[in-house]
Amino acid sequence: MKLEDIGIIQKEQGIIKKDGIYFHTSSKFAKNNLFYLLWGAKYTCTPLYKVNRTNVFDALLFFFILDGQLDFYYRDKNFIAKNNDIVLLNNNYPNYYKATKKTTFYWFHFNGFASKQYEERFFTEHGPIFSEQSCLFFEHIHTILKEQNANDDEISSIIHQIFTQLSLYLHPKIKYSLPILKSKSYIDTHFMKDICIDDIASIAQLSKFHFSRQFHSEIGISPYTYLLKVRLDYAKKRLSESNDSIESIAESICFYSSSNFIRIFKKIYAYDTFTIS
Repeated sequence: MKLEDIGIIQKEQGIIKKDGIYFHTSSKFAKNNLFYLLWGAKYTCTPLYKVNRTNVFDALLFFFILDGQLDFYYRDKNFIAKNNDIVLLNNNYPNYYKATKKTTFYWFHFNGFASKQYEERFFTEHGPIFSEQSCLFFEHIHTILKEQNANDDEISSIIHQIFTQLSLYLHPKIKYSLPILKSKSYIDTHFMKDICIDDIASIAQLSKFHFSRQFHSEIGISPYTYLLKVRLDYAKKRLSESNDSIESIAESICFYSSSNFIRIFKKIYAYDTFTIS
């Protein structure tokens, strides 16, 4: 039995407008090495529309909700997808979804490369639904499916960009307390001056002891180590982009012994490809 015979829902009810289903035939190379498309469409549905997929098959499924609402049950989770939401399902698990009002959405089945690993990671660390997303990638996918004018590398790139977009949910922007934010900013802008931990603690308006402990708790390293890192990152950039002498670079970041600078630099960047001598 062909994959589409397992994955295509026969005689779907409640669809009042249907753009698709469009199929894509991927190369053997794409199936072995890339993300690749199977089929997809754009639907507008009424509350009569529902899918209860119990016959699992080896593919994944993306939705983008343009307008309306779909209710889902997937891997023991109930959730609702609304305007500008993306939903990711693995069809190796049974899934159920239905429209509860007039709803328009893009969907496409795909597979390949690290698809299942991405889905498992997202489901475990975030869940299957992502809110406030852009529909541009889904519009693009739908267009190239419809017009049959994209190669497998382009398709893989678009799917990878969707995964990259969603991965931002796994890395929320770090928020620092105001004292640490002020001290970090001070180091970032004054590292070429002869500053010490007492100076930085005064910017944070904390005692040296409490400042050092809080800085390490929020940043993950001591304030001295952070200052050293900022200075050495700057030195590394100048060494790779300029013809300045080691002595002048070391002195510019308050290393008054070039031999000490070289020793610490080599210790920190022991595995870098360029050399310092």
